Amino acid sequence: MRRHRHRAAGRCGGAVSLDEVPPGSSAVICGLEGDEAFSERLRAMGLREGEPIEVIKQAPLADPREYRVGCVHLSLRCREARLVRVGQVSRASQPRRASP
Repeated sequence: MRRHRHRAAGRCGGAVSLDEVPPGSSAVICGLEGDEAFSERLRAMGLREGEPIEVIKQAPLADPREYRVGCVHLSLRCREARLVRVGQVSRASQPRRASP
């Protein structure tokens, strides 16, 4: 299985994996790691280099977590979120609450 690394130049200084970003925070996607099929699936869901992503909430046992990219809400398991590199992390003053 081939592994690919896709990186957006200039945004990855001090990059961390998406699973390290706490709920209520946002970041900018700077790269995708993993095999090409998985990277294509993530891009199809809107995870593209340079796009802002927000961590909405996490399940009680921390897996999966809900994210928002543009107007799309999606859930990723921690093992999947580890393959998304993000930079420019900004922590929200108060985490957003999910609407009922």
